[in-house]
Amino acid sequence: LARDFDALYTTHCVTPPHGRPTPEKRLQSWLTADAYRHERRMMAFDSAVGESTKTIFVGDELALPVGEKRRIVCDVLALRVKPNGECAPAVIELKAAREMTRLVEQVQSYAACIDGLRSEFERLYSTILGRDIAFDGPIERWIVWPQAGRAADPREDALAEQGIRLVGYCEEGTSFALRAGRTLP
Repeated sequence: LARDFDALYTTHCVTPPHGRPTPEKRLQSWLTADAYRHERRMMAFDSAVGESTKTIFVGDELALPVGEKRRIVCDVLALRVKPNGECAPAVIELKAAREMTRLVEQVQSYAACIDGLRSEFERLYSTILGRDIAFDGPIERWIVWPQAGRAADPREDALAEQGIRLVGYCEEGTSFALRAGRTLP
């Protein structure tokens, strides 16, 4: 493979067109870089959430087929680990616009895929993280989108009713400030 890599790549791989660098993609790169600086722990995310649960970066842009020529993509796939060792998968959607209906559908659809393929996702997480992973808790659903000013997000309660937590972000130069909404009941 190493010897023939260039020829194989040219023959079998497609270089996708790269879109414009949206705030969403910059945020995704920033969160990913933060995780890799901290041995996969999403420290900036955890600092904003303010809980003792650790968020471990598993992967990003994981596409799953959901029908003929259709797929859903998870912006960030993570593992949430409580201090007692219990683990739960987390689906984190990042958006530069506050498009609630579309985001809820994406988060819920991807979470449903994980629910339907729970053991397969446990194996995927185990392979990526290099240790046995068994999910103890339900899938966590997160949306990260632009902050709604200094006050609590006006959509926080409606999303919490659907089992989705919010994190607001504000771009600050080459960095981001994150602020988590309330915890779920």
